[in-house]
Amino acid sequence: MKSVHSLRPRTNADLPVVASWVPDAEALYAFAGPWMTWPFLPDELDDQQRRPGATAWILDTGDGEPVGHVQLTPADDALRIGRLIVDPTVRGHSSRHRHPGG
Repeated sequence: MKSVHSLRPRTNADLPVVASWVPDAEALYAFAGPWMTWPFLPDELDDQQRRPGATAWILDTGDGEPVGHVQLTPADDALRIGRLIVDPTVRGHSSRHRHPGG
């Protein structure tokens, strides 16, 4: 049976994995915008203290293996989605799961 993906809060242990998905300066700019410069250290991704209310999330395989990352930051009465990235080894792969009730 295929494992079901889950969304969980990002931990410091995830930072090197997420950083490994960013191979160069161009990819870093696409991922983080102008706020980070190449080369960067994985710990630089942990900027939640500088962004009040920001949360970061990991999509994992259900077995704890990270395959995606997203950061949510409050902006007025909404949330801003940022730093969205998917593990390059799973990009373009379909994940079709039957959802309860659907």
